Amino acid sequence: MNIWVYLRSLLILLLLSACAKTEPTVRATEALSPPGPLPTESPISTADRSDSQIDINSLSGKIVYSSEGDVFVINADGTGRTQLTDNPAEDFDPVWSPDGTQIAFRSHRDGDEEVYLMNADGSQSHPLTGTQHIVNLNPHAVWSADGQSVLFSDFNAPGTLYAVPKNCVDPCENAIHAAYNTNGLPLMTTSFVALDASRLFVAAFDRRQQGGYGMYSVDTQLSTQPERLTINSGLASPSLAVYGQWIAFASGNTNLSQPVDDANLYVLDSNCIGSQQGCVGSIQQITSQLQAEDDLSWSADGHWLAFVTSTDNRSHLNLLDTTCITEHRDCAAYIHPLPITSGRYIRPEWRPHVQ
Repeated sequence: MNIWVYLRSLLILLLLSACAKTEPTVRATEALSPPGPLPTESPISTADRSDSQIDINSLSGKIVYSSEGDVFVINADGTGRTQLTDNPAEDFDPVWSPDGTQIAFRSHRDGDEEVYLMNADGSQSHPLTGTQHIVNLNPHAVWSADGQSVLFSDFNAPGTLYAVPKNCVDPCENAIHAAYNTNGLPLMTTSFVALDASRLFVAAFDRRQQGGYGMYSVDTQLSTQPERLTINSGLASPSLAVYGQWIAFASGNTNLSQPVDDANLYVLDSNCIGSQQGCVGSIQQITSQLQAEDDLSWSADGHWLAFVTSTDNRSHLNLLDTTCITEHRDCAAYIHPLPITSGRYIRPEWRPHVQ
Protein backbone atom coordinates (compact mmCIF):
# COMPACT_ATOMS: atom_id res chain seq x y z
CA MET A 1 0.00 0.00 0.00
CA ASN A 2 2.78 2.43 0.83
CA ILE A 3 4.28 2.15 -2.65
CA TRP A 4 0.92 3.06 -4.26
CA VAL A 5 0.48 6.06 -1.98
CA TYR A 6 3.97 7.18 -2.88
CA LEU A 7 3.39 6.79 -6.64
CA ARG A 8 0.05 8.65 -6.49
CA SER A 9 1.65 11.52 -4.57
CA LEU A 10 4.48 11.67 -7.10
CA LEU A 11 2.00 11.81 -10.00
CA ILE A 12 0.08 14.70 -8.39
CA LEU A 13 3.31 16.67 -7.91
CA LEU A 14 4.28 16.15 -11.55
CA LEU A 15 0.88 17.35 -12.74
CA LEU A 16 1.01 20.47 -10.56
CA SER A 17 4.52 21.26 -11.81
CA ALA A 18 3.43 20.97 -15.43
CA CYS A 19 0.45 23.27 -14.87
CA ALA A 20 2.65 25.88 -13.20
CA LYS A 21 4.95 26.05 -16.24
CA THR A 22 2.15 26.28 -18.80
CA GLU A 23 1.24 29.82 -20.00
CA PRO A 24 -1.38 30.75 -22.55
CA THR A 25 -0.04 31.82 -25.97
CA VAL A 26 -1.30 35.17 -27.26
CA ARG A 27 -0.64 36.13 -30.86
CA ALA A 28 0.25 39.70 -31.70
CA THR A 29 -2.73 40.00 -34.00
CA GLU A 30 -5.09 38.94 -31.19
CA ALA A 31 -3.81 41.74 -28.96
CA LEU A 32 -4.86 44.48 -31.43
CA SER A 33 -8.20 46.17 -31.36
CA PRO A 34 -10.41 45.39 -34.36
CA PRO A 35 -10.73 48.06 -37.07
CA GLY A 36 -13.21 50.77 -36.15
CA PRO A 37 -13.25 54.31 -34.73
CA LEU A 38 -9.84 55.77 -33.96
CA PRO A 39 -8.78 55.07 -30.34
CA THR A 40 -8.53 57.67 -27.58
CA GLU A 41 -6.46 55.77 -25.00
CA SER A 42 -3.45 57.37 -23.34
CA PRO A 43 -0.06 56.70 -24.95
CA ILE A 44 1.60 53.55 -23.60
CA SER A 45 5.28 52.73 -23.93
CA THR A 46 5.80 49.61 -26.00
CA ALA A 47 9.53 49.26 -25.39
CA ASP A 48 9.07 45.92 -23.57
CA ARG A 49 6.02 44.62 -25.43
CA SER A 50 6.49 41.49 -27.49
CA ASP A 51 3.34 42.19 -29.49
CA SER A 52 4.28 45.72 -30.59
CA GLN A 53 3.49 46.41 -34.23
CA ILE A 54 6.20 49.05 -34.66
CA ASP A 55 8.42 48.80 -37.71
CA ILE A 56 11.66 50.04 -36.12
CA ASN A 57 13.64 49.34 -39.28
CA SER A 58 11.79 52.14 -41.08
CA LEU A 59 13.24 54.81 -38.76
CA SER A 60 15.51 57.17 -40.70
CA GLY A 61 16.58 60.79 -40.84
CA LYS A 62 17.53 63.25 -38.10
CA ILE A 63 15.55 65.05 -35.41
CA VAL A 64 16.58 68.45 -34.03
CA TYR A 65 15.32 69.38 -30.57
CA SER A 66 16.05 71.62 -27.59
CA SER A 67 16.96 70.36 -24.13
CA GLU A 68 18.22 72.16 -21.02
CA GLY A 69 18.82 75.42 -22.89
CA ASP A 70 20.67 74.18 -25.98
CA VAL A 71 19.89 72.74 -29.41
CA PHE A 72 20.78 69.14 -30.33
CA VAL A 73 20.38 66.84 -33.31
CA ILE A 74 19.99 63.05 -33.11
CA ASN A 75 19.39 60.20 -35.53
CA ALA A 76 15.78 59.04 -35.52
CA ASP A 77 16.82 55.65 -34.10
CA GLY A 78 18.24 57.36 -31.01
CA THR A 79 21.94 57.28 -31.97
CA GLY A 80 24.43 60.01 -32.92
CA ARG A 81 23.36 62.75 -30.50
CA THR A 82 25.21 65.98 -31.41
CA GLN A 83 25.08 69.36 -29.67
CA LEU A 84 24.64 72.29 -32.09
CA THR A 85 24.61 75.29 -29.74
CA ASP A 86 26.61 76.04 -26.60
CA ASN A 87 25.79 79.50 -25.38
CA PRO A 88 25.34 80.80 -21.79
CA ALA A 89 21.96 82.13 -22.89
CA GLU A 90 19.06 79.79 -23.58
CA ASP A 91 18.62 78.47 -27.15
CA PHE A 92 15.40 76.61 -27.92
CA ASP A 93 12.55 75.89 -30.37
CA PRO A 94 14.64 74.80 -33.41
CA VAL A 95 12.90 74.50 -36.79
CA TRP A 96 14.41 72.98 -39.97
CA SER A 97 14.23 74.90 -43.21
CA PRO A 98 12.20 73.04 -45.89
CA ASP A 99 15.43 72.00 -47.66
CA GLY A 100 17.03 70.79 -44.41
CA THR A 101 20.13 73.01 -44.75
CA GLN A 102 19.35 75.62 -42.06
CA ILE A 103 17.73 75.81 -38.63
CA ALA A 104 15.79 78.74 -37.19
CA PHE A 105 15.56 78.90 -33.39
CA ARG A 106 14.73 81.20 -30.52
CA SER A 107 17.37 82.59 -28.17
CA HIS A 108 17.91 84.98 -25.27
CA ARG A 109 21.46 85.83 -26.39
CA ASP A 110 20.70 89.54 -26.76
CA GLY A 111 18.91 89.78 -23.44
CA ASP A 112 15.45 89.41 -24.91
CA GLU A 113 13.77 86.76 -27.03
CA GLU A 114 14.74 86.81 -30.69
CA VAL A 115 14.77 84.52 -33.73
CA TYR A 116 18.18 83.27 -34.88
CA LEU A 117 19.29 81.33 -37.95
CA MET A 118 22.17 78.84 -38.28
CA ASN A 119 23.39 76.20 -40.70
CA ALA A 120 22.39 72.58 -40.12
CA ASP A 121 25.76 71.87 -38.48
CA GLY A 122 25.38 74.76 -36.00
CA SER A 123 27.71 77.18 -37.81
CA GLN A 124 27.13 80.82 -38.84
CA SER A 125 24.51 81.63 -36.23
CA HIS A 126 23.04 85.14 -36.53
CA PRO A 127 19.87 87.04 -35.48
CA LEU A 128 16.89 87.60 -37.78
CA THR A 129 14.88 89.84 -35.45
CA GLY A 130 15.61 92.69 -33.06
CA THR A 131 13.77 94.92 -30.62
CA GLN A 132 13.04 97.78 -33.02
CA HIS A 133 9.76 96.42 -34.42
CA ILE A 134 8.85 93.20 -32.61
CA VAL A 135 7.85 93.78 -29.00
CA ASN A 136 6.51 90.40 -27.85
CA LEU A 137 7.68 87.52 -30.06
CA ASN A 138 5.66 84.28 -29.75
CA PRO A 139 6.49 81.46 -29.52
CA HIS A 140 8.78 79.98 -32.19
CA ALA A 141 9.55 80.68 -35.81
CA VAL A 142 7.87 78.99 -38.77
CA TRP A 143 9.24 78.66 -42.30
CA SER A 144 7.23 79.92 -45.24
CA ALA A 145 5.94 77.28 -47.66
CA ASP A 146 8.60 78.23 -50.24
CA GLY A 147 11.42 78.18 -47.67
CA GLN A 148 12.54 81.74 -48.47
CA SER A 149 11.32 83.46 -45.29
CA VAL A 150 10.92 82.86 -41.58
CA LEU A 151 7.50 83.70 -40.12
CA PHE A 152 6.56 84.68 -36.57
CA SER A 153 3.93 86.57 -34.57
CA ASP A 154 3.85 89.46 -32.13
CA PHE A 155 1.34 89.53 -29.25
CA ASN A 156 1.28 93.33 -29.47
CA ALA A 157 -0.08 93.07 -33.01
CA PRO A 158 -2.88 90.44 -32.85
CA GLY A 159 -4.25 89.34 -36.20
CA THR A 160 -0.96 89.76 -38.07
CA LEU A 161 1.88 87.36 -38.89
CA TYR A 162 5.28 88.72 -39.92
CA ALA A 163 8.03 87.52 -42.24
CA VAL A 164 11.76 88.15 -42.63
CA PRO A 165 13.76 86.89 -45.66
CA LYS A 166 16.34 84.23 -44.74
CA ASN A 167 18.93 86.00 -46.93
CA CYS A 168 18.34 89.43 -45.38
CA VAL A 169 21.15 91.95 -44.99
CA ASP A 170 22.15 92.83 -41.44
CA PRO A 171 20.37 94.30 -39.56
CA CYS A 172 17.67 91.86 -40.65
CA GLU A 173 14.95 93.51 -38.58
CA ASN A 174 14.79 96.25 -41.22
CA ALA A 175 13.44 93.64 -43.67
CA ILE A 176 10.57 92.50 -41.41
CA HIS A 177 7.14 92.95 -43.00
CA ALA A 178 3.52 91.83 -42.50
CA ALA A 179 2.86 88.61 -44.43
CA TYR A 180 -0.59 87.37 -43.31
CA ASN A 181 -3.63 88.62 -41.45
CA THR A 182 -6.45 86.66 -39.83
CA ASN A 183 -9.35 88.33 -41.64
CA GLY A 184 -10.27 90.82 -38.95
CA LEU A 185 -10.26 88.42 -35.99
CA PRO A 186 -7.71 89.72 -33.41
CA LEU A 187 -6.02 86.39 -32.76
CA MET A 188 -2.92 86.30 -30.57
CA THR A 189 -1.22 83.60 -32.64
CA THR A 190 1.44 81.28 -31.24
CA SER A 191 2.02 78.02 -33.14
CA PHE A 192 0.96 78.01 -36.80
CA VAL A 193 1.72 76.57 -40.22
CA ALA A 194 1.56 78.36 -43.56
CA LEU A 195 0.19 75.77 -46.00
CA ASP A 196 0.58 78.04 -49.01
CA ALA A 197 0.39 81.74 -49.89
CA SER A 198 -3.11 82.14 -48.39
CA ARG A 199 -4.09 79.21 -46.13
CA LEU A 200 -3.12 79.05 -42.46
CA PHE A 201 -3.69 76.65 -39.59
CA VAL A 202 -3.04 78.41 -36.29
CA ALA A 203 -3.07 77.95 -32.53
CA ALA A 204 -4.27 81.23 -31.10
CA PHE A 205 -5.98 83.04 -28.27
CA ASP A 206 -8.95 85.33 -28.87
CA ARG A 207 -9.03 88.06 -26.21
CA ARG A 208 -12.75 88.54 -26.73
CA GLN A 209 -13.74 84.94 -25.89
CA GLN A 210 -13.55 82.57 -22.95
CA GLY A 211 -11.91 79.17 -23.18
CA GLY A 212 -8.24 79.93 -23.71
CA TYR A 213 -6.31 78.80 -26.75
CA GLY A 214 -7.88 77.01 -29.68
CA MET A 215 -7.08 75.77 -33.17
CA TYR A 216 -8.27 77.88 -36.11
CA SER A 217 -8.28 77.38 -39.87
CA VAL A 218 -8.23 80.43 -42.14
CA ASP A 219 -8.04 81.22 -45.84
CA THR A 220 -6.81 84.80 -46.13
CA GLN A 221 -8.16 85.09 -49.69
CA LEU A 222 -11.70 84.78 -48.34
CA SER A 223 -13.59 87.39 -46.35
CA THR A 224 -14.84 84.89 -43.78
CA GLN A 225 -13.37 84.87 -40.30
CA PRO A 226 -11.22 81.94 -39.10
CA GLU A 227 -13.06 78.75 -38.14
CA ARG A 228 -12.49 77.72 -34.52
CA LEU A 229 -12.07 73.94 -34.18
CA THR A 230 -11.07 73.25 -30.56
CA ILE A 231 -11.20 74.73 -27.08
CA ASN A 232 -8.31 74.37 -24.65
CA SER A 233 -9.49 75.82 -21.34
CA GLY A 234 -6.49 75.77 -18.98
CA LEU A 235 -4.04 74.32 -21.49
CA ALA A 236 -1.05 76.14 -22.87
CA SER A 237 -0.70 76.96 -26.55
CA PRO A 238 -1.33 73.88 -28.71
CA SER A 239 1.31 72.41 -31.00
CA LEU A 240 0.90 71.32 -34.62
CA ALA A 241 2.79 69.86 -37.58
CA VAL A 242 2.09 69.35 -41.28
CA TYR A 243 2.93 66.61 -43.78
CA GLY A 244 1.54 67.08 -47.28
CA GLN A 245 -2.19 67.61 -46.85
CA TRP A 246 -2.20 66.21 -43.29
CA ILE A 247 -2.00 68.34 -40.15
CA ALA A 248 -1.35 66.77 -36.74
CA PHE A 249 -2.08 68.88 -33.69
CA ALA A 250 -2.36 68.58 -29.91
CA SER A 251 -5.29 70.47 -28.48
CA GLY A 252 -8.32 70.30 -26.21
CA ASN A 253 -11.91 69.34 -26.91
CA THR A 254 -13.53 69.67 -30.33
CA ASN A 255 -16.82 70.33 -28.53
CA LEU A 256 -16.48 74.07 -27.88
CA SER A 257 -19.11 73.95 -25.11
CA GLN A 258 -17.13 71.41 -23.06
CA PRO A 259 -13.63 72.73 -22.31
CA VAL A 260 -11.12 70.23 -20.93
CA ASP A 261 -7.65 70.43 -19.41
CA ASP A 262 -6.23 67.36 -21.19
CA ALA A 263 -4.59 67.59 -24.61
CA ASN A 264 -5.56 65.16 -27.35
CA LEU A 265 -3.70 64.24 -30.53
CA TYR A 266 -5.70 64.92 -33.70
CA VAL A 267 -5.16 64.57 -37.45
CA LEU A 268 -6.88 66.76 -40.05
CA ASP A 269 -7.00 66.80 -43.86
CA SER A 270 -6.07 70.42 -44.69
CA ASN A 271 -8.07 70.38 -47.93
CA CYS A 272 -11.04 71.35 -45.78
CA ILE A 273 -9.60 74.84 -45.15
CA GLY A 274 -11.53 77.38 -47.20
CA SER A 275 -14.18 74.83 -48.26
CA GLN A 276 -17.92 75.36 -47.76
CA GLN A 277 -18.09 72.38 -45.39
CA GLY A 278 -15.33 73.67 -43.13
CA CYS A 279 -12.99 71.49 -41.08
CA VAL A 280 -14.97 70.41 -38.01
CA GLY A 281 -16.18 67.19 -39.65
CA SER A 282 -12.68 66.26 -40.89
CA ILE A 283 -10.95 65.96 -37.49
CA GLN A 284 -9.77 62.51 -36.34
CA GLN A 285 -8.76 61.97 -32.70
CA ILE A 286 -5.77 59.63 -32.22
CA THR A 287 -4.85 59.60 -28.52
CA SER A 288 -5.02 61.73 -25.36
CA GLN A 289 -2.97 63.18 -22.49
CA LEU A 290 -0.17 64.71 -24.55
CA GLN A 291 2.25 67.43 -23.52
CA ALA A 292 0.36 70.12 -25.45
CA GLU A 293 3.03 72.82 -25.42
CA ASP A 294 5.73 70.59 -26.94
CA ASP A 295 6.06 70.25 -30.70
CA LEU A 296 4.77 67.56 -33.01
CA SER A 297 6.80 66.64 -36.07
CA TRP A 298 6.27 64.33 -39.05
CA SER A 299 9.13 62.32 -40.51
CA ALA A 300 10.15 63.25 -44.04
CA ASP A 301 8.28 60.24 -45.48
CA GLY A 302 5.20 60.72 -43.27
CA HIS A 303 5.59 57.27 -41.68
CA TRP A 304 6.40 58.59 -38.19
CA LEU A 305 5.07 61.34 -35.96
CA ALA A 306 7.21 62.63 -33.08
CA PHE A 307 5.36 63.82 -29.96
CA VAL A 308 6.08 64.49 -26.30
CA THR A 309 4.47 63.15 -23.13
CA SER A 310 5.08 64.21 -19.53
CA THR A 311 5.50 62.03 -16.44
CA ASP A 312 7.05 62.89 -13.07
CA ASN A 313 7.69 66.47 -14.22
CA ARG A 314 9.90 65.24 -17.10
CA SER A 315 9.23 65.48 -20.82
CA HIS A 316 9.70 62.29 -22.86
CA LEU A 317 10.14 62.07 -26.64
CA ASN A 318 8.11 59.39 -28.45
CA LEU A 319 7.57 58.29 -32.05
CA LEU A 320 4.23 57.12 -33.42
CA ASP A 321 4.13 54.72 -36.36
CA THR A 322 1.28 56.33 -38.33
CA THR A 323 0.31 52.98 -39.83
CA CYS A 324 -2.20 52.77 -36.99
CA ILE A 325 -3.96 55.88 -38.31
CA THR A 326 -4.44 54.60 -41.86
CA GLU A 327 -5.40 51.10 -40.68
CA HIS A 328 -7.68 52.27 -37.82
CA ARG A 329 -5.78 50.32 -35.18
CA ASP A 330 -4.99 50.95 -31.51
CA CYS A 331 -2.20 53.53 -31.73
CA ALA A 332 -0.94 52.66 -28.21
CA ALA A 333 0.75 49.60 -29.75
CA TYR A 334 2.55 51.74 -32.33
CA ILE A 335 4.45 54.09 -29.99
CA HIS A 336 8.24 53.89 -29.74
CA PRO A 337 9.88 55.91 -26.90
CA LEU A 338 13.28 57.45 -27.63
CA PRO A 339 15.96 57.82 -24.91
CA ILE A 340 15.39 61.59 -24.77
CA THR A 341 14.05 63.27 -21.63
CA SER A 342 14.23 66.82 -20.32
CA GLY A 343 13.14 68.84 -17.34
CA ARG A 344 11.98 71.48 -19.80
CA TYR A 345 10.63 71.51 -23.33
CA ILE A 346 11.96 69.11 -25.97
CA ARG A 347 10.17 70.38 -29.07
CA PRO A 348 11.42 67.96 -31.73
CA GLU A 349 11.70 68.75 -35.45
CA TRP A 350 12.29 66.01 -38.05
CA ARG A 351 14.69 66.97 -40.82
CA PRO A 352 13.11 67.19 -44.30
CA HIS A 353 14.56 65.24 -47.22
CA VAL A 354 17.80 66.84 -48.41
CA GLN A 355 18.32 66.85 -52.17
